[in-house]
Amino acid sequence: PHPDNGRAIRAYEKAGFRAIGRRQSEYGDVVLMAVDAAETDTEEGD
Repeated sequence: PHPDNGRAIRAYEKAGFRAIGRRQSEYGDVVLMAVDAAETDTEEGD
């Protein structure tokens, strides 16, 4: 999301993502978000 889009950033954070940096894209600055695979729910092992 764009760094000024607080709602989008909060939505990603609620979903388990965290900001890991900023990048320049063809659309301008963006916040790079990531989630660790080990922290997500999977159907394996159920």
